[in-house]
Amino acid sequence: MCEIEKESTRIRTEYTSMTDNSNFWEFCLVERENIPDVKFLLTVPKHASDEKSAAAISKVFERIVKILNYAEDIAFPEPIDAFEVTLPDSKLRVPALVWEYIRGWTLHSAVKSNHFAATDIYNKYMREHAKINKKRIHSVLVDILDFEERLTEKGLVHLGLSLKHVIVQVDDIVKIRGLRYICRTRNGVLDDPSLLDTRYGNLLKPRTTPKSFWKYFQSGGKEKPNVYNIVAYQIGLLMFDIFTKGQHMSKQITPELLEEATYHVNIPPEDLIGAFHKLFGFNEISFSSCAEIKYVVEEVIQN
Repeated sequence: MCEIEKESTRIRTEYTSMTDNSNFWEFCLVERENIPDVKFLLTVPKHASDEKSAAAISKVFERIVKILNYAEDIAFPEPIDAFEVTLPDSKLRVPALVWEYIRGWTLHSAVKSNHFAATDIYNKYMREHAKINKKRIHSVLVDILDFEERLTEKGLVHLGLSLKHVIVQVDDIVKIRGLRYICRTRNGVLDDPSLLDTRYGNLLKPRTTPKSFWKYFQSGGKEKPNVYNIVAYQIGLLMFDIFTKGQHMSKQITPELLEEATYHVNIPPEDLIGAFHKLFGFNEISFSSCAEIKYVVEEVIQN
C-alpha cells in the first residue's frame, strides 16, 4: 500500500500496489480530488533506507523531469503532478510522480497471453497456441525505433528497452516507460558520466545489457559503446522473445539458442536467425542509425 501524505488534498484515496512493478519503482493507482473516478498512476521509489539514499532518489526524479521537459516525446506517459510521499517502512519522505494511466499491456503481459495472435480468437487455449501476427509486431517495433530515432536527434537514447518497459495500447500504439534508462549520447556513442554513479541505481541487467554496455561501466566511461548497436541488440531481444512466445526469457542469447528455438510466426526460421545474427552483433555488423536497424527488421518481417 502506498502511504500518501495526509496533508495533500490532491490525492483522494489510496490503492493497493499494482502487480506489475519494477525493481526500482512501485506503481499505485490513485484518483485526484477534483477528478473523481479517473485513475492515474503514482510511481514511488522502493529502496530508500536512509536520508542519503532518499537524496539520491530525488536526483533521479530531477533527472527524469528534466528529460521529460527536454524530449517532449509523445511516447512517454504524460506527467500530471509531483509531490512527496512517506514510505511505510522507513518513514522517509521521498518524491513521487503522478502520470496518466495508460490502458494497455506491457509487452511482457502481451507475450504471456499471446496478445498478438494472428487471428481474433476468444478461446484461451486456441489463442495461446495460435501463430503470431507479424504485421502487428512490425508496427510495434517500428514505433519503438521511431521513438529512439527522435531521442537520438536530441542527443539521448533509451537503453532499457525490455518487455516490461514497452506498453502496447488497444490500438497497438506504443508507450515507453523506464525513463531511468535514458542516457546522453554524443556522435552516436554513449557519453553520460552520471550513469557511473551507483547511488542512482544499477542499469546493468544480465540479459538485456550487451557486453559493450558493461564495458562502459567497467572502464569508468572510457570505452564508449555505439548506442545504435545497443538499441539493435535490445530490439533483437524483444523480437526474439515475442516470436518464441517467451519460452527462453531466462536464457542468455547465443547462436546455439537461436538455432534451437521454435518460432511461432510465418517467417522462415533461417531468415529470422539471419536477422538475429545482425541485430545481436554475432556477425560483427555495426549500425550507425535507427534507420539501418529498421531496415533489418522490415526486411525479415515484410518479405
